[in-house]
Amino acid sequence: MICTICYRHCALSEGQIGYCKVRQNQSDENVSLIRGTWTSAAFDPIEKKNLYHYYPGSTFLTIGFSGCNFLCSYCQNWRIITRQSPDYPVTIERIIELLASRLCTGLAFSYSEPTLNWEWVRETAQEVHQVYPEMPLCMYTNGYAEPWVYDLLSEHIRAYAVSVRGSQAAYATVAPGTELRYVLRNLRHLWGRGCHLEIPYVLLPGLYTEQDVREFLIWLVAEMGPDVPVHFLRYLTHHEYHKAPTCEDEIADMVCLAQSLGLRYVYGSNTHRQMQDTYCPRCGRVLIRRNDLGFVTSCLKGRACPECGEEILLAGGVRNDYENALVKEMR
Repeated sequence: MICTICYRHCALSEGQIGYCKVRQNQSDENVSLIRGTWTSAAFDPIEKKNLYHYYPGSTFLTIGFSGCNFLCSYCQNWRIITRQSPDYPVTIERIIELLASRLCTGLAFSYSEPTLNWEWVRETAQEVHQVYPEMPLCMYTNGYAEPWVYDLLSEHIRAYAVSVRGSQAAYATVAPGTELRYVLRNLRHLWGRGCHLEIPYVLLPGLYTEQDVREFLIWLVAEMGPDVPVHFLRYLTHHEYHKAPTCEDEIADMVCLAQSLGLRYVYGSNTHRQMQDTYCPRCGRVLIRRNDLGFVTSCLKGRACPECGEEILLAGGVRNDYENALVKEMR
């Protein structure tokens, strides 16, 4: 049996488990080993998903599962993806209870690669929307599932942070056997389906050049225009990849490069510098200020800059769930 969930296309004999560690051939049926389980759950600021233009300032119940089809050598969640953390049983009813129990805006699937558990993710999304029809759902993904998986998921999950590891050389080094071209194909595909997209771009020391980044950004503007938000992520030492963290000056340089190529919303993450705020692309006024705790302040009038009237990319209004939750807990 050939697994067609992702572009690895693992050939699985009877009883064999795929590269991802969570799909198994059982009597020629491709079975998820993690259906009805999770490894972790938290109420996270949406900004933690590198989604700055999707309900900014909101809190999302975030759930994650075991397994990944990349197994990146620098992964901070390597215990989860390699199944060295326990899988805990959970019901969709319990997830809906949690969504009702705390002041939060939506539900996110993250921490590993949610598309590998697509059947249960889709079922969860469907049942959540039966109870809360307008609730926003989002996903952090490596963009390596076959397009049909995203087609099914995007019926309910309309926002995606698609992580890009850099050049093909970076993919070959940190996630052997994977190819950048398939990630680019899915970026185009999700964009074509009208999904909200933001792109975390990991700057791995020794595995990217300015030319690599330039070529990607030129491709992005040509294919999807200048409004797709890009987040340059500073690598921090984790797991088996022991290079020194990315220099903060290089993060700032890549932000400037992206802006010079016409990108309107560019950010730097995992830095001590303030590169998380949203500026008006016309007049340069700060429109949304952010900090690491999830506090957001905004001077927007609707979606428009109060100075020049320029409307910015924004799915959902600005909220402050984290601050509101603290006030609620203190009462």
